Amino acid sequence: MKINFLGDSITQGAITSDHQCAYTAIVCEYFDATECNFGISGTRIAQNIDSERDQYPERFLLRAKKMPLDADYTFVFGGTNDYGHGDAPLGQMGDITSLTFCGAVTQLVEYLLKNFPKNKLCFILPLPRYNQDDPTGEGRKKPIAPLSTYVQIEREIFERFGVTYLDLSEFFPQPTTDKGDLLTADGIHPNDAGHKLLADKLIEFLKAQNFGN
Repeated sequence: MKINFLGDSITQGAITSDHQCAYTAIVCEYFDATECNFGISGTRIAQNIDSERDQYPERFLLRAKKMPLDADYTFVFGGTNDYGHGDAPLGQMGDITSLTFCGAVTQLVEYLLKNFPKNKLCFILPLPRYNQDDPTGEGRKKPIAPLSTYVQIEREIFERFGVTYLDLSEFFPQPTTDKGDLLTADGIHPNDAGHKLLADKLIEFLKAQNFGN
């Protein structure tokens, strides 16, 4: 079996003590599946307007096109960096462009639905993070919107296309510090315990889908 994971630094396994502690590795070990990890730190779904100064140009759609088409399941987990340091405007529903968040999410969903079975595709909404109500994200951009707005846009687009998504905010409370807590290393990235909880929820989800049977 083979599982695709498309994401950012969380999917890459940043700040875990070892990659085997990353949620992707734990899920694949449980199902004895090959891990196809397309997580790259800092990356976003939308393209930055100031592309010449963009440190993270390989947006999600570009990497989605590199994923194995014969994967038995595909998870997509992104949006937190669009909020954190992306400068693309939100745009509006119906946009089909990489230069707005609405448009880029729509492009990504449309590509995935054309190339992967809908019943083997699942999106994960951004996890709660420290200071998530600040419209400047991590403070490096002009004000756009709080994290909740990005999450709601993803939710609306996923529901419009009828694709499965997971909202794990019930299990990951909003961090109150950026110095590390029970589940995060810095108020954004899950620590080993956070990755274990994330993996447990994905394993629970896949088992309910009779994955691997």
